[in-house]
Amino acid sequence: MVVQEVSHKPETLQYADVVLPAASWAEKEGTMTNAERRVSYLNKITDAPGEALPDAEIICRFAQKMGFAGFDYNHVSEIFAEHAALTRGTHIDISALNYNVLREKLTVQWPYTAAHANAGRDNEASLGTKRLFTDHQFYTVSKKAIIHSFDDLNRSEPLSPDFPLILTTGRIRDQWHTMSKTGKVNKLKQHISSAFLEIHPDDALQRGIQENALVVIKSSRGEVQVKAKLSEDIKKGVVFLPMHWGKVLNSDLNRANNVTNNLLDPKSKEPDFKFTAVEVSLYKKPEQK
Repeated sequence: MVVQEVSHKPETLQYADVVLPAASWAEKEGTMTNAERRVSYLNKITDAPGEALPDAEIICRFAQKMGFAGFDYNHVSEIFAEHAALTRGTHIDISALNYNVLREKLTVQWPYTAAHANAGRDNEASLGTKRLFTDHQFYTVSKKAIIHSFDDLNRSEPLSPDFPLILTTGRIRDQWHTMSKTGKVNKLKQHISSAFLEIHPDDALQRGIQENALVVIKSSRGEVQVKAKLSEDIKKGVVFLPMHWGKVLNSDLNRANNVTNNLLDPKSKEPDFKFTAVEVSLYKKPEQK
């Protein structure tokens, strides 16, 4: 088990046989492609500290140690050139794209073929394919779009008298996933420093819940304890819990997965984290002698 990381704190390290220090995005040259099909050139800003290396160099050195041929690249641009060549003739063709083009234009959208490369400098086509399927010819046998529909039946767990509220989970502005990295940056905690439950004032009133009151969110699988945040921004009957707080902070009280379902969508395999039947109540401290 080999882990390459920029931090010594992520949980995966406890499973590693070998830990290799990796360079961060500002410490290496490369490309990044986003969901807009936009390939961006990332130039190196500063040297990596200590023995840290870019991911590509780590992989190449590792492969060479294992005796594999073909990993003797002189520059990361050669790796990209090999990748680009493999796309020739496909729907994601970037065979005409290379680091020289990217350094000049900084960003293009795939597909990027010889036709785009030979377009005039002032021609919009020189920046790649801005929009796909403008000719209404789709990547199907019939060339027509195939729209997959689904029925209106809610296949999430049903609400009940015991669990009448819908819990949905998600992100807040300054955190990312389970805080394995962002949770260790103090400045990012200044926006929202702790977990909370967003609840509509009418739902809160029915349950005797006031702003910042400690509440228990309970489902058939477990419970979470956080402070209430009353807001009319959320729909009646729905409550919101951030997903970020959990085991990484050595506390299980705020962990959204305590209550969420393990149900998966049959096609996408996406977990059903957006619809959980719960009840919310004021926290009552157990009696103590």
